[in-house]
Amino acid sequence: IIEYLGYIPPADCCLQIENYQVEVLKVGDNMIKSVRVMRVVKKRRV
Repeated sequence: IIEYLGYIPPADCCLQIENYQVEVLKVGDNMIKSVRVMRVVKKRRV
């Protein structure tokens, strides 16, 4: 996440990296402590 953004994001920050939605839950001591990762499924048009 830090490599992707270039900085340590604040808690409650959400971003999408490829097919994943990433929510930063806890940040402290100059590091990301916990995140929630969910796969994003794109719906096909019929």
